[in-house]
Amino acid sequence: MNSPHTVLLEISGQAANSYYNFLSPAFMGKTTLQLSETRLIERTRKMVATRYCEVLLSEVDSAEITEDGMSWLLALGLITLWVFGIGLIFIVLYFIFKYKYLIIRSGSNVQVVCIANATAMERARTFMVEVLSKSEQAKLPK
Repeated sequence: MNSPHTVLLEISGQAANSYYNFLSPAFMGKTTLQLSETRLIERTRKMVATRYCEVLLSEVDSAEITEDGMSWLLALGLITLWVFGIGLIFIVLYFIFKYKYLIIRSGSNVQVVCIANATAMERARTFMVEVLSKSEQAKLPK
């Protein structure tokens, strides 16, 4: 699906799953967020699903960058805790290794991109600032 809007800024990363406010990277998948003058456009491809979403910038409520531990490490740590304390290693790793996400909320809609590295983190911060700036401009009375 091609959008007729001119893309001002774009960021891509690993797709993410959001279940009951818990985030996890999708096993296979990619999400691309594009910022145009009036809309935020999301394209997500996962192993068996695709999503295309356009949100008016005037509807954007908030944006955030968050870090979250790898929940499977915590679960594995709790399960193996009784095995000579091996679980402690997994629990410590849970607090060391974290996934980073760019999250943009608008009403009941949420766009999430998993951020891979420091370079992508800077691009995510720039993207977040631009989305919020354009959103503020779109909400001003004309």
